Amino acid sequence: MDIILVMKNITIVYPGYKTHRFQHHSNLEDNVLLEVLFGEWNAGSCQESDLFLNGNNRSMSTGDFVCIDGRWYQCMSSGWEATDEEHVNAFDSLVKERVKSDPECQGSAWCAASRVRWKIFKQL
Repeated sequence: MDIILVMKNITIVYPGYKTHRFQHHSNLEDNVLLEVLFGEWNAGSCQESDLFLNGNNRSMSTGDFVCIDGRWYQCMSSGWEATDEEHVNAFDSLVKERVKSDPECQGSAWCAASRVRWKIFKQL
């Protein structure tokens, strides 16, 4: 039996910092592919992709986003949560604003994203 791989359009968003778009050959369901991508975009996983290694990136972390063929997911402290593009764009905008306005973050998008996540969490 032949394994058929399809081309999936992937977007990885580091809020307030970088967005990567690429295609990935896969026949995996989203939940499995998300774990593969997490390994490919994490230093020290021994599964790092060339795109990750050659792109001067930080490891994927809580609060980052992945889109697979138009379906959005947010990386959580354990696993993934489905979301939508509106949430991604709103979170990205809040992080960009925080990068500019929070002197304690010294221009760090990762610091700003952490503070935005904490602020949202406290409001729940």
